[in-house]
Amino acid sequence: MKLRGTLALICMGLLATEGCKEDEPVEEPPFVKEIYSYKSVIIGTQEWMAEDLKNNSFCNEEPIPEVKETAQWITLKKAGWSYIDNDKEKNSSLGKLYNWYTVSDERNICPCGWHVPSYDDLMQLITFLGGEDKAGGAMKATGTIQSNTGLWYEPNTGATDMSGFSGVPNGLRGANGAFVFAPYNAWWWTSNGNYLDPEPSTYALINNNGKLFLGNSDKKFGIAVRCIKD
Repeated sequence: MKLRGTLALICMGLLATEGCKEDEPVEEPPFVKEIYSYKSVIIGTQEWMAEDLKNNSFCNEEPIPEVKETAQWITLKKAGWSYIDNDKEKNSSLGKLYNWYTVSDERNICPCGWHVPSYDDLMQLITFLGGEDKAGGAMKATGTIQSNTGLWYEPNTGATDMSGFSGVPNGLRGANGAFVFAPYNAWWWTSNGNYLDPEPSTYALINNNGKLFLGNSDKKFGIAVRCIKD
């Protein structure tokens, strides 16, 4: 994309300035692939990432566009991601948020050799951890903000991180483009719907309960991703 308007207006007022030409194109910065090494953990017979995805490109190295503006996010019907609160500083500890069009893209948002977990993958994890009532605490990172020992807001009920999944509160971005980030909840996509609802399925943790919560979300939501090894 070439941005002409701003430079053209500047030149209109500075026609005597040497080297200033109306409609001179301004190129966007070239895409830079971000490369990360992810921690992983074996849970039963599965290998899961132990941190949220940060990729800005697909497995084939094609870029996934960052979408900052609310108006653009609302109308977006293709792949896109954003930092939580559009704050790059949160990327290192909390990863990125992706819409469903990114998650379901056949180019694979996860590193090659990994994939977004299916609903069946998730059910296998939950069963191994003793069911939904127990899985949440076993998947939730320990510690609290108040005690300066973690990222969750008190009370972080039931958190043992027995599985090593180390779930952190990442919030989400709504279909209206608004960020709902507070250290009270965490959400992740699966790659498909469940047997009762064709809408994309999600799983979540909250700070005051040790359960794992299952649900479905609008395709325009920005939600975090944990990948599982092929």
